[in-house]
Amino acid sequence: KNLRTSFMTSNGEVQAVRGVSFSVNPGEILGVVGESGSGKSVTALSILGLLPYPKAYHMPGSSVRFAGRELIGAPEEELRRVRGNEIAFVFQEPMSSLNPLHTIEKQIGETLRLHRQLSEKEAKKEVLRLLKMTGIKNARARMKAYPFELSGGQRQRVMIAMAIANHPKILIADEPTTALDVVVQKGILMMLMRLQKQLKNTMIIVSHDMGVHYQITDRMAIMYSGSIAELGKTEDIFNDPIHPYTKMLVDALPRVGEDVQRVGIAGRPPALKNPPPGCRFAPRCPHATDRCRSEVPKFREIRPGRFAACHLLEEEVKTNG
Repeated sequence: KNLRTSFMTSNGEVQAVRGVSFSVNPGEILGVVGESGSGKSVTALSILGLLPYPKAYHMPGSSVRFAGRELIGAPEEELRRVRGNEIAFVFQEPMSSLNPLHTIEKQIGETLRLHRQLSEKEAKKEVLRLLKMTGIKNARARMKAYPFELSGGQRQRVMIAMAIANHPKILIADEPTTALDVVVQKGILMMLMRLQKQLKNTMIIVSHDMGVHYQITDRMAIMYSGSIAELGKTEDIFNDPIHPYTKMLVDALPRVGEDVQRVGIAGRPPALKNPPPGCRFAPRCPHATDRCRSEVPKFREIRPGRFAACHLLEEEVKTNG
């Protein structure tokens, strides 16, 4: 709620996340989507306190609550108990997240021995089960492999196997299909959906790829320049987007079988250090008014279950109640 995360740089403060609020329901898959620099990864990392403090810090009033507990400002010892056990994180680049000096068996096995107190024999058996569960072929042989001996898709599956090893209630995946070809991407997405149904856990999927969210998520949060522009059910957002930015994103998506040349969004996101006054999307919005350029819009419920931050939607808010 009202998450505001800033970084102190040599040139001053940079507001990476500005007033982000959302909730995730048990058993739900929530997608967080946006262009590079929109603040989606910083939002995800803030949940578990994985940012480089004190260079990164939260402004007063920021809150992340899980199962009745406040995580922002919680002691490091308490956060360690939550990380991996109750909320697990799949990092963006598996090659840099996995240790190149240790085998896959050793890396996943260490997690099992530390958190679940399994014996070496039990851990080995569990590693094999996890690798099979995440769809790694010839899993017994892959256990003995080092990360550099695996393909990008296999490394991503290993990261997911490590993340689900302790049966977390929430799994956060940051760009789980980045740098993978389309066929491998589809395999990873199908595997995540299968795991979610099998394990009955909750997922937060962070990605800049709208297509990823369309295939796998129940709801989506569209982020722009550090804040949420629109939030709602995935199906509703794709079929009837209400924020100008979301409409332009959906219109830019290619459709199978169409010969229409899709047009991207003109311009680029503003610099986070010196953002424009008012709505940050105003400089790129074809419908922007003087009010949009001077006054920050409130993030509010426009329709039941549909939230957005846009002055142009105020009339609909009045009409709906």
